[in-house]
Amino acid sequence: MDFILIDPYSGASGDMIVSALIDLGADKNYVEEKMREISDKIGNVTIVINKKKKYGICGTKMDVTSKDERKKYSEVVTLVKDSSLSIDEKNDILSIMDILITAESKVHAIKKDDIFNYDLRVADTIIDIVGSVSAYYSLEMNKKKVLSLPPSVGGGIADIGHGVMSVPAPATLEIIKRYNIPIKYGPVDSELLTPTGAAILAYFVDEFINYYSNLRITEIGYGFGSKDLDIINVLKVFSGRVDNNYIEDEISILETNIDDTTGEVISNLVDNLMKEGALDVSVIPTMMKKGRLGSLIRVICRMKDAQYFIDKIIQETGTLGVRYQPYIHRSAAIRNNYIFSVDFYGIEREISVKIAKDREGNIIRVSAEYEDAKKIAEELNIPIRDVILITEYEVIKRYKDKRER
Repeated sequence: MDFILIDPYSGASGDMIVSALIDLGADKNYVEEKMREISDKIGNVTIVINKKKKYGICGTKMDVTSKDERKKYSEVVTLVKDSSLSIDEKNDILSIMDILITAESKVHAIKKDDIFNYDLRVADTIIDIVGSVSAYYSLEMNKKKVLSLPPSVGGGIADIGHGVMSVPAPATLEIIKRYNIPIKYGPVDSELLTPTGAAILAYFVDEFINYYSNLRITEIGYGFGSKDLDIINVLKVFSGRVDNNYIEDEISILETNIDDTTGEVISNLVDNLMKEGALDVSVIPTMMKKGRLGSLIRVICRMKDAQYFIDKIIQETGTLGVRYQPYIHRSAAIRNNYIFSVDFYGIEREISVKIAKDREGNIIRVSAEYEDAKKIAEELNIPIRDVILITEYEVIKRYKDKRER
């Protein structure tokens, strides 16, 4: 699987995203042409994109200078719709603009159509978005998975145009909340993530990850920001391929030791946790202090469900605490359930089967559903072992025959 990875360790702004994607390999002439078409309609705008060496690193820097033009939001929408941009580019530009304008409108309690007259600079905002989207399509990012590490928002206080307040700015915070973007505070006292940068990330990024692994990097781009900071102010982007035939996700692991709970309570807990969405539950016999026999209960779950299951374990067992590892990376096969009609000694019955595959479609494992197998075994008066073996053999054979054809 091809990917683009964004590393906003020093935040992200619209001009940094455009610069980084051009440095990664987006067609500079194409991107500049699309931005100039819009900027010429606005008027009094200068766009300069150059290769630069800053902090000893070679990258790309875009500078946009403009007069503080005022327009209605509906007028800006018309500018985009009347341009020579493709339909997909227009739709993406307007979608990103809507993310930004909706946030600004909510924060300032102003109608969307009046935002560019009140708070946002028309040229800077729209050119950054047009440049980002045209670079996105130049790199064919719509055909790749776009990943991002959590963006740094900065810290301290900053002038947000209406006064001084703590970072991040209200519109940035609104986008972060609405699109559930994970963030990092710091690492310097300055605004690092702008509302436009947040809106572009919210729209482009398919998945935010805490770290990356199993990636083969083929190209790297650096987009410089305008501020001089105590850190190198650059947005890094990578392209490459995921060197893994399995899906990647993040899970939480919960554990607790108990020695004063009956087997019936533990069995009930396991059943309830699995029914309510735990990915796996294990009960491991263990010896505790003073030679007492006890159990280690280990639960694997999705990160968003961790606190719910912690509460459940404590309520059901009376344990005084639950250890947990909130972020564990895992590789897993792609698993789906299917219904098959299978012949059991001349009698056909439908049975549910779980099939695990890798990204290439190769079968890793086939498992007949136990409850279905049990019902068929009882109905036909045959061993459940036969039902399972016949089912799994038939399913594997059908997939093998299909691939050979």
